[in-house]
Amino acid sequence: LCELSHPRPLCYVCVRRFERVWRSLLAYPALQCAYLSLFRPSTFRRVFRECVATELLGGVVSALSTGGEAGGAAPTALVARVLTGLSGASTLPFALSLLSAEETAALRGLLARLDEVPAAFGSCLSRDA
Repeated sequence: LCELSHPRPLCYVCVRRFERVWRSLLAYPALQCAYLSLFRPSTFRRVFRECVATELLGGVVSALSTGGEAGGAAPTALVARVLTGLSGASTLPFALSLLSAEETAALRGLLARLDEVPAAFGSCLSRDA
């Protein structure tokens, strides 16, 4: 939780460190959203350049869907920033193909809120529509 008080986490280029903090916040979607808000899109691209675990992607989608104020969805600006950042990962299409139907539906709901859908998500999700 101490990671949340720092304006820019010192370790954010490390996937394992990100995952460790992320997993420590599993029971707290609002804190997960707060953690995600610390990152720039370029940071997500760096951290997840080579690997986006399906479990982690599903968790991010879930947190963005339920971790906002009063248990609602996260602010649209945060959703856009996170999804834009994740769209740079080379393994995103594979991770998207392994999401559960519920996670895919939640992701579609998040994408519907965006003015501009990152191409990586639009092309992968349009197959299943």
